[in-house]
Amino acid sequence: MTTFLRENRDTIIIGAGGHARVLQSSLEAMGLVVLGAVEKIGVAAAPGGTLEILGDEMRLSEDLSTEWLAIGVGAVPSKDTTGLHVRRSIYETQVSQRRDRLVSVIDPTAIIRGAVEIGHAVQILAGVTIQTGTRIGNNTVANTGCCIDHDCDIGNHTFVGPGAVLCGSVAVGEGCFIGANATVLPGISIGRNAVIAAGSTVVQDVPPDGYNPR
Repeated sequence: MTTFLRENRDTIIIGAGGHARVLQSSLEAMGLVVLGAVEKIGVAAAPGGTLEILGDEMRLSEDLSTEWLAIGVGAVPSKDTTGLHVRRSIYETQVSQRRDRLVSVIDPTAIIRGAVEIGHAVQILAGVTIQTGTRIGNNTVANTGCCIDHDCDIGNHTFVGPGAVLCGSVAVGEGCFIGANATVLPGISIGRNAVIAAGSTVVQDVPPDGYNPR
């Protein structure tokens, strides 16, 4: 189950790119202080923001040993891969060492209605709508303004892009990438590690490792 914020600790984001900056905005809207980000040595923070790089992940075991953690790495998919392997690897590493410090991020503007099950370290960002009967798996991202309707089942490590619409009773397997503004019709099943192209309409089931073009 998800780890909600039981106390007001400062927060560190793992990663410092564009998704991290979006995450920073939601965390601050939740009333949390974001100290900065940890990133690989030599990587600069995304331009135009205020997210300071504090060092690499080694610091999470040293002087940054009590703060909340949020995974700020997104994905760049292609026809052949979801691009989510880095984000998943970070989650699996951190959950084995610091599970209780990884938190779910739920933007105050998100609308969550009825009986919704939210997994561990989930991110539900600005303007998202999730309706009753839906299950959101661990380490899954519901990105800006997407809509997940009633009775959907979203697997672990999945990324639902900005403005995507999942109609009722959609089943999405583990590790899928749903592109921005994609529409998945009611009752569709999407197999694990599938890629749904941005702007596409999914009218039939997609097999595991499959690709739904525009």
